[in-house]
Amino acid sequence: SDLGTSYSLSLLHTTTNTRSLSSSDEDNHIAVVGTTIYASDDETLYKSTDGGSSWSTQSEGLSAGYNIKGLTAHGDLLYITANNGSAGEIESLTSGGTSTQKLSAAIYDKIWSVKGKFLVTIAGAIHQYDGATTVGSAIITLPSGQTFTDVCDAGAVVLATATDGRIYSIKDIS
Repeated sequence: SDLGTSYSLSLLHTTTNTRSLSSSDEDNHIAVVGTTIYASDDETLYKSTDGGSSWSTQSEGLSAGYNIKGLTAHGDLLYITANNGSAGEIESLTSGGTSTQKLSAAIYDKIWSVKGKFLVTIAGAIHQYDGATTVGSAIITLPSGQTFTDVCDAGAVVLATATDGRIYSIKDIS
């Protein structure tokens, strides 16, 4: 219960804007792999190795015309989902810049790494992905026109938020 104890919040660190992102479809993403920060803006992937003080363009092997829809860190790799509205792919990227297309079988949207597993969204449904060539059947499917917005590891369960205003609880991710 709330004991009425007051607390205050304070900003730990302030940075100046060194990389402006703009997106035609409002899909900007960020992920941290080790000490490297990646950010995306439609078809462009940016990389910072100095805590965000400077940014460079990072080449990746996405198909031409594909927009980046999701980034996630998994071990020492960056995983990227991208699509053009009618086809999509999942790609991994090493810190040295080597990209490998993992899968190109659906219109992949977002990707997350939780509890040592991958979750990807395809057309308003969350699926488990093995990190290689297999996407499982839908775990949760939203009503038409709705999408998942985020996923987090909440201890005993994985929580997923969606545009329908609900928070979904997923257990037994294994």
